[in-house]
Amino acid sequence: MSGHSGGNHTAASFTDLMASLMVVFVLLFIAYVNNAASKGKTLQDNLLATLQERLRTVGISQEAVKRDERDKNAIVVIMPDSVLFDRGKSNLKSGGARALKDLVPLMASVLCKDSVRSSIQTVVVEGHTDTTWSIGSSGGSGEVGRDYNLELSQRRSMAVVIAGLGALSEADDRTCFRSLLSASGRGQEEPLPGIPGDDSRQRRVVFKIRVTSDLVERLTKHNTTSVVLQN
Repeated sequence: MSGHSGGNHTAASFTDLMASLMVVFVLLFIAYVNNAASKGKTLQDNLLATLQERLRTVGISQEAVKRDERDKNAIVVIMPDSVLFDRGKSNLKSGGARALKDLVPLMASVLCKDSVRSSIQTVVVEGHTDTTWSIGSSGGSGEVGRDYNLELSQRRSMAVVIAGLGALSEADDRTCFRSLLSASGRGQEEPLPGIPGDDSRQRRVVFKIRVTSDLVERLTKHNTTSVVLQN
């Protein structure tokens, strides 16, 4: 009988030990996640601050560089309206080409640094239009307009990619940035919230910078950065 009681006592002690170890493990895991989250936030904050500082030198105000409210893994940089393209056109204006020649090398120099590059997954150039459309002097709406705007945004995003790569004279930065870069036309399907669909601010080009996610980042749902150009 005493042997049976001793066995029960040993089993209970073992169970208590395992429970204690589990509590310790959970606490250590939480501390690890919080520490990783803090480091991730610091990395993102530093990247945002660096972009704000560097892009300010080409005339973009600090207030124009911010996190994208729509995408938790992104930032926006807003340029004055119609800097890149004339209305309804997909060929870059001379001023737009100069703006990209100033902007892209700075962006590449930040994203392609050894300390940052490993955290960057992709840079997607997204073209966005407003909800209006025009062919010659006519205008309208509906499915024809949607298709027209989609094609226009695709041509614009590709024009920005080509001009952006052409602006890079440093071979290493060009190779790095080219490996990250892609183009995507979104047309009028993702309007900015709280702004009328026909507002000129809807016409924009977005550099969406995606940061590589690991398990901890997915658990903590941490952000990245993206850069937006309004055209």
